[in-house]
Amino acid sequence: MIICLFLASTGSAADSGTQMDTYTRGEMIEISGTTNLAAGNELIITIVSLSFQPTAKERPSGFSGTSGMATVIEEGGRNTWSFTFDSSSFTPDEYLVTIESVETGQQTQTRFLLLEEAQIIPAPSTGIPSPIPPAPVDADVPKTPGAPGFGVIATLTGLSLALICAGRQPDP
Repeated sequence: MIICLFLASTGSAADSGTQMDTYTRGEMIEISGTTNLAAGNELIITIVSLSFQPTAKERPSGFSGTSGMATVIEEGGRNTWSFTFDSSSFTPDEYLVTIESVETGQQTQTRFLLLEEAQIIPAPSTGIPSPIPPAPVDADVPKTPGAPGFGVIATLTGLSLALICAGRQPDP
């Protein structure tokens, strides 16, 4: 029997397709999804900082994360689950979320990024600013018709020379 756990993240995360969800520290974050497990099944949710590693007793652990249980419920013909937690005490980092079925041991994982509020970078603007402001137009200056420019004269001269050279026959 194959057990599937599907994840969907809700809350303030941007749904960006293949990109990782991003949250701001201090938010209430809800991780949720659908499953083919029956309503009433229990899921273990574990959220751990990816920079977590063992440290000496004298040093603080640097651990950020949480764990808890979620119960599968039937909602609108689908079996869903959700887990909500407060990220206020979390260290800004990338986090691994593991969802595991208590009954079957099947699990799935996803990741999210937690940033300090000041770290959030606004989306780039689409407009390109002009580096040089346009010069003011002086309406009092009369316009005089100009002579042909140098480019026109050079082009006509080049064409004339090409025709002269093409018309010459080599001597036998």
